[in-house]
Amino acid sequence: MCIGAYWLHDISWTLSGYAIRRATEANLSANYHRLLSKGGEEDLDSMRIWYVLYICDHHLSILYGRPSIVREDITISGWEKLMKVPGFAESDKRLVSQMALLTMMSNVRELFGPDTGEPVPQAFAPQLTNYSRQIDQWMGYWTTELLKLHQHIGEFPTKGVILHHHLAKLHLHSHVFRGLKGTPVPPHFQGSASAAVSAATSTVEMLLADYDIRESLVGIPHYLISMIAFACVFLLKVASQHSGQYIDDTVVYDLTTKAVQQFRATSVGKWHLVHMMAEGLEKLVASRTTKPTANHDQRILPATSQAGPAFEHSPHMTSMAASNGFYEGDPLNNGFEEDFGLGTSSFLSIQPGELDFNFPGFAL
Repeated sequence: MCIGAYWLHDISWTLSGYAIRRATEANLSANYHRLLSKGGEEDLDSMRIWYVLYICDHHLSILYGRPSIVREDITISGWEKLMKVPGFAESDKRLVSQMALLTMMSNVRELFGPDTGEPVPQAFAPQLTNYSRQIDQWMGYWTTELLKLHQHIGEFPTKGVILHHHLAKLHLHSHVFRGLKGTPVPPHFQGSASAAVSAATSTVEMLLADYDIRESLVGIPHYLISMIAFACVFLLKVASQHSGQYIDDTVVYDLTTKAVQQFRATSVGKWHLVHMMAEGLEKLVASRTTKPTANHDQRILPATSQAGPAFEHSPHMTSMAASNGFYEGDPLNNGFEEDFGLGTSSFLSIQPGELDFNFPGFAL
């Protein structure tokens, strides 16, 4: 169930919830105290599973905008003590590094709460600065802790820290676009707005420039693929709503075009999420973004590579998606409160083989 929750995006929420329920019935978290007192491998394995479930649960809370199920009790907040128990391995370091980051991000979600369509209060500005500093400190610590090279995943742990840092910054600072309804970002949040755009840009640039990140698209959990795609959508919508203010529109188009080509170039099956993301991004660019050249109608072309089978459209799936509201409205002509509110996102539960970001509700 854990494996399915991490990689099967269309049923991840259901699998995760069921797995957490079973883990709770088995009282897995109780192994935390037994592990600290006598330290057994079986107890450590139980805590590994519990932490894997915590991470997945909080990933899905970010993607779907729903409350997390696993709360931050002592078994979660006390992860540092486990680093001293016998048998704690390098892979466990990677696990608890995610625990530390997601605990911060859980605090961010608690601060901002669900999207009510109202702008973020000015009083939140100091908290934004504080959380941003904590995320920077997290990256500084774990890039050092995870420097060891690994036989199968090479330098990915350290690069993964950097990628998660960008995504956490995007998640944090993009909240300032809530409830603006097309109006300018207030002066007290200008720094956060710029930081969100910088994080999104760095995310896409890292995907395009780093070989290990590009190669990892085949096997990384759907949370990372979804967040990388969200970075592209974020930039496109900022360019539409705040053209030229935070980033040049030509840069946005170029980055998104190259991201689509990279997604399409990934050698996986046609139902893999990267191809779905490519299709959705391509539609959004083609319908809502004007290419800053003489040829305004040029369509993004797939990269010529050993990609998976060509993406095929299904009229039946398209009609089902349309009936569910995935193609309704004109989100880029509305304020961010409808198409970019940090509320529940339904793009992960669409019909297999059909993905379109051009509908109200795409959000964190």
